[in-house]
Amino acid sequence: TLCLILNKVSVSYCESTVSIVGAGSSFPADVYSEAPFAYKFIKPEVLVSYVPLASKPGKCHIPSHPKNCRADDNRSPIHIDFAASESLLSSSDYAAFPDLQMYPTVAGAVVPIYNLKNVTDLVLSRKALAQIFRREIQVWDDPRIRETNPQFDSWRIPKGQPIALAVRPDTWGAAHIFVKSLSSFDEAFRHQMDASPNSSWTVSSLDGNGALCMHVLAKPYTLSYAPFGLARDLGVSMAGLFNGNAVVTPSTTSIEYALLEKGSAFGNTGEDPRRLTCDIHNGQLPQAWPIVGYSYLIVRKGSGSPQADCTRVRHNVDFWYWFWQEPAVHALAEKHGFAVLPKRTRDFVVSRFISDMQCNGKPVFQTSPALAIEGTRALADLFSLLCMVYKVLNEDIDVAYTSG
Repeated sequence: TLCLILNKVSVSYCESTVSIVGAGSSFPADVYSEAPFAYKFIKPEVLVSYVPLASKPGKCHIPSHPKNCRADDNRSPIHIDFAASESLLSSSDYAAFPDLQMYPTVAGAVVPIYNLKNVTDLVLSRKALAQIFRREIQVWDDPRIRETNPQFDSWRIPKGQPIALAVRPDTWGAAHIFVKSLSSFDEAFRHQMDASPNSSWTVSSLDGNGALCMHVLAKPYTLSYAPFGLARDLGVSMAGLFNGNAVVTPSTTSIEYALLEKGSAFGNTGEDPRRLTCDIHNGQLPQAWPIVGYSYLIVRKGSGSPQADCTRVRHNVDFWYWFWQEPAVHALAEKHGFAVLPKRTRDFVVSRFISDMQCNGKPVFQTSPALAIEGTRALADLFSLLCMVYKVLNEDIDVAYTSG
């Protein structure tokens, strides 16, 4: 009977749970960790999880952990289905694993954060910001800061007050976007970072974006940087920047303007445009926030991952197809201070993604054929239940019942 059928289906359902695991950058971690919760309402048999290990371990775990990571890198998860990073794969990565591919998912902003008593309207030029972080500007009353803040004297900052800088010790994630943006603002900053990327941060360093924000909140006269959404949620003061003759402030709208200007310029990184990488910082539109970057999904398009069977590959593809298209994910991204890809860019990226992803030489993405059944209202509840049962038994077909 129906009860026995449902009991059998329930057992089958539990046994067929599929786990999809990702790891990488902490920058988009809130979005990547919360989206799977919403996806469970769509595909309850698929468990998607994301671990923010950082960009570097994510990029080494996705190709093949034993071959690509250091021997002492034993952080879990070892084997992953997807990775996330703001920094790009290297030419040697592509040479060793030709089926690696990056796809932009969301765009995020990094913002200068500061602690000046009763000051909420600090504005800096792009070049002055870079000069501060390479220590050419070291005091708050430097003429290049005064120039963009005519109200400076009313702030009552002590004469010669040093700028206390705080940064992360690495240049991954949000730090990568910040450094890359400042390098485009100031040639001298770029040369300094190129010459010695690790020792150029000759200032206090703290591990993690949250630690930077809390440090700035606690220590007067400090300047640092953080992801926009995190700084906004913690109530840290954020500096505005001059874009031409206009002042632009960080927001999801100003990120969207940056995407409208540069979001589809694949290959402007100097890489093959087919890699789908793109620099979106340093936009010239007056409404565009200039310190922005894509967060990229990284997968192996030929097989998904060395440990994945075709079922896992297909569920991984289905999840990301849903991620790009789902309005709930778009709202989630905005909630955390990110912007989704403009529709034309998104359609292009999704089309590439579903055509790229294969298993055993065959495409894995397929739209579900639909079966529509019409009947009376009296049978609506019964057929709705039967449709759900059939969907579990044959998930490749969507069945719908409509009553007259």
